[in-house]
Amino acid sequence: MNHLYLSPHFPPNYHNFCIHLRRLGVNVLGLADEPFEWLRPDLREALTEYYRVADMHSYEQMLRACGYFIHHYALLSANLRVSLQVACSPVASTTCSG
Repeated sequence: MNHLYLSPHFPPNYHNFCIHLRRLGVNVLGLADEPFEWLRPDLREALTEYYRVADMHSYEQMLRACGYFIHHYALLSANLRVSLQVACSPVASTTCSG
């Protein structure tokens, strides 16, 4: 299972969610504007992958980051499918074409 977590470092106590999800075997994918090196060490270890954007308020940057995760992890939600104009099978959301 994959879980995309926006700003996993904020608020400060939310890193615990990422750590516990990872312990349950979830791929925790982080997306934020904070440099990776500035994240807590235990949070860095809990993240499967981290994508840094310059501005979390930039739709284009967020869309590009989500597209990256979709390409690498087949991570899709209904809203992202519409925004990215991705056609998916109604039975298996991981069977997609862009």
